[in-house]
Amino acid sequence: MRSGRRPGREIRWLGGSDARSRRAPQGAHRVMRDRGAQKATQQMGRTGAEGPAGISAPTSDLRLSPGARAAVARRCGGACEACGLEWPWLLYVFRVDPAGPDGAANLLVLCTRCSQGRTGPFRPLLGEPSVRERLRAANNRRTGAAKLTAARRRRLIAARGGRCQVCGVPGSERQLDVHHRRGIFAGGDDAEENLMVLCFACHHHLRPCEAGCGRWAKLPARLCRRCQTERLISSWV
Repeated sequence: MRSGRRPGREIRWLGGSDARSRRAPQGAHRVMRDRGAQKATQQMGRTGAEGPAGISAPTSDLRLSPGARAAVARRCGGACEACGLEWPWLLYVFRVDPAGPDGAANLLVLCTRCSQGRTGPFRPLLGEPSVRERLRAANNRRTGAAKLTAARRRRLIAARGGRCQVCGVPGSERQLDVHHRRGIFAGGDDAEENLMVLCFACHHHLRPCEAGCGRWAKLPARLCRRCQTERLISSWV
């Protein structure tokens, strides 16, 4: 008689001279995965692979926001601010004033050697790539497309006439973005034929508010959110 329980993952247990198949209890594979991750974290802490100067892992006291990380990366240019070593994978962000805020002005980028003996919280300069970036890299590897860098983005906009390919507005009047015809999460890559230049209004499906306030309305609406709210309130009075 078949039970109503959902079968677990089949695991082969090797014991003695014979091998037998068993059904792992429900959730057992999750426990084993968590234990494996915990063991890897402990080994990483013992080897000090994540941090400089004998510090085992980045401390959580320093909250490096994406904006602060980008500002610090632009300032240092991917090089140590003490010795000038250009190797971003060996650079770490420290506070100048330990009691100060985690803004770009209070952050210092140092390499492994220059940070020896330094105490206090720190973070790697290069953060973990997002899910979208990992998918983009995988899609590019599959199709052989080159990565869409900032320099390539500028060249693409110039090659497409420096204007939106939908409404024709030039980049001098409106910010231009590079849009993927087939999205990254749908398997799209950075190939030339999958890219098009759009102004920010066409890219985000916007149009000028018909009330003439200077704001943008999300299509298919004709009024921006503020004008819609003001008209709704005035209808109540």
